[in-house]
Amino acid sequence: MQSMVWVADVAPLGGQLPQRFSEWLSCFTEEAPLHYRRPEDILRHTVGICMAASLVQPDAAVPLTLGRGTFGKPFFREYPDRQFNLSHSGRWVVCAQSDLPIGVDIQTQMQLSPESWRLFMTESEAAACADSVQALWLWSAKEAVAKCIGSGFLKTPPPVGDIAAETLHPLCIGGEQYWLWQQLWDGSILSVCLRREERPAVRPYPL
Repeated sequence: MQSMVWVADVAPLGGQLPQRFSEWLSCFTEEAPLHYRRPEDILRHTVGICMAASLVQPDAAVPLTLGRGTFGKPFFREYPDRQFNLSHSGRWVVCAQSDLPIGVDIQTQMQLSPESWRLFMTESEAAACADSVQALWLWSAKEAVAKCIGSGFLKTPPPVGDIAAETLHPLCIGGEQYWLWQQLWDGSILSVCLRREERPAVRPYPL
């Protein structure tokens, strides 16, 4: 199964959930929902979960049970072999799917102060970081890697070394092999961490 990344634009929704997703909300049980406060975050989270449900199981009439791992990574108990991961930022909601563990992150462009770099960089990474743009690429990379390996990001931010966009970058973490892929998606940074050496297929998801 090729690893797939689906990217949805929620800006045209005007803050409303797509009507076709309403049936998904009634078909699955969320054991431990994440508690977002802002309406836009609630919408993006709900869209992401519905995207995952529609991709895992096209028939919305069959019940699904959404569980979460130790650090909140979601999974459907009825499909333990179907791995997926979600991310959202700004207008974008992303759902990555694979038959192996996968982690995804998307970041809209923003300024990161040098003072904040030490929260997620090693000393050598901070010394080599040239500017806020590079820092944001590294932040997004570490988010994707942490989600793939199932660790808490700020608790154990994994080192990723030198990275380059549009390059499949090998990583060895805890004796295990991973690969990191990054690219720009309409000006936003998209990062994917995979367990096999392959470039993920990235596609728009129509809402």
